[in-house]
Amino acid sequence: MRVAIAGAGPAGAAAAIALARGGVEVRLYDKAAWPRAKTCGAGLTPSSVAHYRDLGIALPLEPSIATTVMVGPDGAVSRGRWPRGMPDGTCRARLDSDGRLLDAALAAGASFASSTAVESWRNGTLTLRSAGGTSSERADALLVADGATGALATKLGFPPHHSRLVALRGYADTLAPLSAEYRVHYDAAFLPGYAWLFPVAPRRANVGIAVTEDCANRFGGDLRAALRDWLARDPQANAFVAPDAVIEDVHGGVIPSGRDRRYADRALLIGDAAGVADPLSAEGVSQAIATGLAAAAALLAHADIDAAGTAYERALAPFDRNELEARKMMRWMRVAGGPICRLAALRQPGQQRGQLRIGGLAGEHRLHERGGLRLREQGAVFDDAAQRCGDRHKVIIKKTRIQQREQRSRRGTSAKPPRSLSPLRFLLSLRPHSPIIAACPCRRSPPLATMSCRCNQSLNRTLERA
Repeated sequence: MRVAIAGAGPAGAAAAIALARGGVEVRLYDKAAWPRAKTCGAGLTPSSVAHYRDLGIALPLEPSIATTVMVGPDGAVSRGRWPRGMPDGTCRARLDSDGRLLDAALAAGASFASSTAVESWRNGTLTLRSAGGTSSERADALLVADGATGALATKLGFPPHHSRLVALRGYADTLAPLSAEYRVHYDAAFLPGYAWLFPVAPRRANVGIAVTEDCANRFGGDLRAALRDWLARDPQANAFVAPDAVIEDVHGGVIPSGRDRRYADRALLIGDAAGVADPLSAEGVSQAIATGLAAAAALLAHADIDAAGTAYERALAPFDRNELEARKMMRWMRVAGGPICRLAALRQPGQQRGQLRIGGLAGEHRLHERGGLRLREQGAVFDDAAQRCGDRHKVIIKKTRIQQREQRSRRGTSAKPPRSLSPLRFLLSLRPHSPIIAACPCRRSPPLATMSCRCNQSLNRTLERA
């Protein structure tokens, strides 16, 4: 089997590594002259770092980042940390991190042609364009990894992406040394987008914004002015970057998400071409590598290319579910503002736990492996002791009918809350001293609702009844 890959970014290089190591003849093409820079926050999440390690690629964790700081529209600050067992994240320029993947692909036996664009694909024939003119080559399958703005998928008849984020990034010197943590600022002007400050050196930051296309249009498309305006009025950002700081190496780009089809006519879309970046966080490196590995696994497992394409489409179903969940969260962010912004920032599928506040409830939130935010569990407080508890203990919710009547009398009404009240609205209406009290052998005297094991459904039922 011979596989051609249009694009040598994280998705294309990862697929080339897996295919070449599996004995497949692989040919990589990229329209850019390598090495090349990319518009990116340069932040690699633990899942991205884990992919590099699984592929046997050395990736220095300098800096080593285990904490994310989220700043809401109201200025409230929350901190999240990666769970035990996950590698730390880091900040690496795409020039370096993408280059390491490509070097590993070449070491595995793949061949590479830079400054060469794939113009078309028909009946197993590639049409290539380079400085030397046009040429053609044969292949059994084509992996389209030409990025967010690539035109090849459109030429092949694939439907457009569902939506796009617009991003702008640059580098600036900081007023004080940066701590090793990601800083995400959910400014009201950018919702449901955000601004960021990521450390790339002790006194140098990658600074930028990622917003929806509608938001970019509100700024007249001038994201440089929007970035300047944010730096001028955000006091927490000013603690690190001066309002008049010189922002260097400024680049813009788009981050697409969602696509209805990713396989047709022996061509598989991977990476940004497949639209798997998270529409809320704009994180896409980990997803790109995952799609490249999934496409390679499908081709290695199935001799028939159509069967491989069908298997690949099924493998990407979790990304589609993630997109739907993210879009729901984006709608809630516009309505609820600060509390939902802090939840959104913690929305790393199965990767992150962090501090949050909802209507006076402060605690640690556990995100589930499938990546979905279960709103009925957002009032839960987790700590290490409760986590170790596992399934051996159950949370006892002590909220008697007498307490319910007392609560309703304090509200000045004898009527029960409507049964259609959503768990989210119920949580946002709670006060710090709500009569919901939980007792668990793992906790000492919790003043708030507590959940110590994921199998428990008592809190869910209580919130639903409320």
